[in-house]
Amino acid sequence: MTLTIKGGRFTHHTQSAVSQPDCSGTVAVTASRLVFTADAGPQCGTAAGGPLFSGAWTSDGGNLRFTGIQPTDSVSVCLWGSKLWTKIG
Repeated sequence: MTLTIKGGRFTHHTQSAVSQPDCSGTVAVTASRLVFTADAGPQCGTAAGGPLFSGAWTSDGGNLRFTGIQPTDSVSVCLWGSKLWTKIG
């Protein structure tokens, strides 16, 4: 998975055996949280046109970690908060 954040927008790309369209949308900073809101359209699944997730974040310069993920369902917590995101660009 690749999460690109630039200019107040994000693109979430998943590479898999089955081709999937990228989900994109806006990113807002609220206090110490990043709030990801998906664009409308089927490419973002059930999040289309609404919140994808939000989370507190920490960065050590080359890595980004999300904590306190909302919504708190196990899929969101696992997908967005269970790993360290590595800066590649």
